[in-house]
Parts: sequence; C-alpha cells; structure tokens
Amino acid sequence: MQLWDGVEHVLVGARFPGHQTDTAIRAVAVASDGSFFATADRSKILVWPGPERWADIICSKLVWNMSDAQWREWVSPAIPYMAQCHGLAVATDDGAAATTK
Repeated sequence: MQLWDGVEHVLVGARFPGHQTDTAIRAVAVASDGSFFATADRSKILVWPGPERWADIICSKLVWNMSDAQWREWVSPAIPYMAQCHGLAVATDDGAAATTK
C-alpha cells in the first residue's frame, strides 16, 4: 500500500512498517483536520501523525537549523534563507551551533 498526497500529487509513504509485508491494509481513515490517520489490516489498527504534525515532529529531533551555506546547497541559492524550526539556533558554516536568527 502507498500513501499519496492528493493535493501535491507526491508519494508520502511507500509502505507502512507497522504492517507485515504479506498482510494487506484493508482500510485507511484520515482525521478531518489532517492531524492523524489510521491504517488497519486483519489484526491491528495503527495511528499515524498527519501532515499537519510532521514539521513539529522533525523539529523535535533536531538541535539546530541549517546554516546559510547549507541552505544554499541543500535547498536553493535562489530562495531566501528562513529558519526551519522556531527557537533553534542556526548552525555555523562549519556545522557547529551558533546564534538564533
């Protein structure tokens, strides 16, 4: 089973690791506010965070934002820099944490 973003038309997940590869997912339900969705096979129901929570989950695992140089290399030199996670320091170009932006 694959999960696709119906608005952006991009693949969100190619498989769901909580379900066995030989077990078909029989149902999917999405919360109306997009905060979570659930998948069900014959033996279990799993609840997953929805797209509205993905940025917060990622930021909770990071210790700092990309540096200006990392932004230009990994995102785009044409897009103005923006902090990715509110409240985290910005890495220096050598990879160490520096100041908040």
